[in-house]
Amino acid sequence: MINSHVSPASSRRDNTYQKKFAQRIFKHWQHLKPFVGQFNQLWEDFRLYKSKIPSYGALIFNRTLDSLLFVIYHNPRDQIERKLDFPKGKVDQGESTKNCALREIYEETQLRLHDQINVDQFVKVETIKHRMVTLFFVEGIDEQAVRAKPILSEEKHDLKWIPVSEYIRETLKQNTVDSVLSNSAHTAKYCAYYVKRFAYFVSEWQTMRRTGKLSLKEPYGRVSVHDQDLLTECTLSKECLKSLCQNNKDFTSLLKELPFFMHGFFHHQVLNDFSRAKKLYKEALRRAEFTKGSYNMLVSIYLAESVQQSFKVAQGVQSSPETQSVDLSYLESKLNSLENKYGHFLRYEKSLTDLKSRLMRDLGELARLDAMKQ
Repeated sequence: MINSHVSPASSRRDNTYQKKFAQRIFKHWQHLKPFVGQFNQLWEDFRLYKSKIPSYGALIFNRTLDSLLFVIYHNPRDQIERKLDFPKGKVDQGESTKNCALREIYEETQLRLHDQINVDQFVKVETIKHRMVTLFFVEGIDEQAVRAKPILSEEKHDLKWIPVSEYIRETLKQNTVDSVLSNSAHTAKYCAYYVKRFAYFVSEWQTMRRTGKLSLKEPYGRVSVHDQDLLTECTLSKECLKSLCQNNKDFTSLLKELPFFMHGFFHHQVLNDFSRAKKLYKEALRRAEFTKGSYNMLVSIYLAESVQQSFKVAQGVQSSPETQSVDLSYLESKLNSLENKYGHFLRYEKSLTDLKSRLMRDLGELARLDAMKQ
């Protein structure tokens, strides 16, 4: 099983170890002793600088496009199960994006992919702490050709081919409110916190390649960053949500891990701003934020809109409450549009794929009964 939640305590423990180690260097190295009093500020400046360095790597598929290559890290200090990541690393000064990816891939997998990286096929994602990661799509790799390079570090790493279906299915399953609030990283086989943001794009690219909609030479570029314009416009919801977070640790965790879903929920349920809520829910879907909840909320909005459609004035007479009904054709068109855009990703969660058929069936039956009464 893959787990998409990281223990915050484990992450803090690792950062504390690094900070204490750096403090010792400052205290014992004569050239750094004069700066001991400024250590805390220098440490924060270093962390900020490090977080701004972009990383490059690859999403490496096997020959049949049904498995992805993952790097598995395990640090004894973390006290959590093994962490999944993709072959990638930070760019050196003056290094091109492609050369950085090639170097990091070789260092971690011993693969030389000079002729197999198309820089026009990539996904750029903003991960934790606003770090920018760009991964190029690579396919046709022999599963037996990769091997992990031994490194002199306490943190061990290994390589593993994991089926794309398992990766996406477990991302959908684990990325829920419960997984955010519970510290389940200790019991999971893998911790996928660092790779879950790529799941939607992996599914889309794989589907397009398999259906012939995308060739190796055609461009495929996707960028998923925090839509600051969208969140900045949500001033009212931001202030209200922050006030709710002050004395509620669980709520704080949800707002941090599921920002687009939580803002969408507020605009949907509190402000009744369906237009803004739909944008936020769709962004949450692309970022694999509480996918089930985001999809179900979108369906509920379309259902409400289809009821509004049925209220339209017909032949100069406005519908009365007694004649309220659902515009099934409008609802079906919206659900079909949602399915066409996100179906490749949502098909791995059966409860979501069955929702449309169940809903249309039940509403159709209600419409039939209403017609019989009239």
